[in-house]
Amino acid sequence: MGVTRYTREQMRLNRLIYILLTLEKEKKVTAKKLASELETSIRTIYRDIDTLCSAGIPICAESGQGGGISLMAGYQTQIKHFDKDDIIYLFLNGIGVKAEKSGILDKHTDMSLKKIIKTLPKTQTEEIQEIVGRFVVDSSPW
Repeated sequence: MGVTRYTREQMRLNRLIYILLTLEKEKKVTAKKLASELETSIRTIYRDIDTLCSAGIPICAESGQGGGISLMAGYQTQIKHFDKDDIIYLFLNGIGVKAEKSGILDKHTDMSLKKIIKTLPKTQTEEIQEIVGRFVVDSSPW
């Protein structure tokens, strides 16, 4: 499998989708956390949030302790379909090709899993989170 090269626009689109899926899943998240997960600056996250707002996505931001970025109550994205890359990354992960933490494979696999979780009922989502929370994987080289 060759190395996938992404244009700036593709990387930005992937960030925007990741942000939307994260906001929908976690309800509220800080720009600092998003910047860390996406390996970008906080300023870039704020620009991405502005882009999403300009596109009509109702995003709220609260400053201060306990603040963060969230979707307006009741809003849900329509990102439910899987594309070819989603399937490839999930299969690679499933057969044991493990992603470097914060690498492209890791980010795409995480995004694909968020799409799956989004389609599940809340009770199943809570159960999955409880089970996943029982495991800690140390992927650092020995």
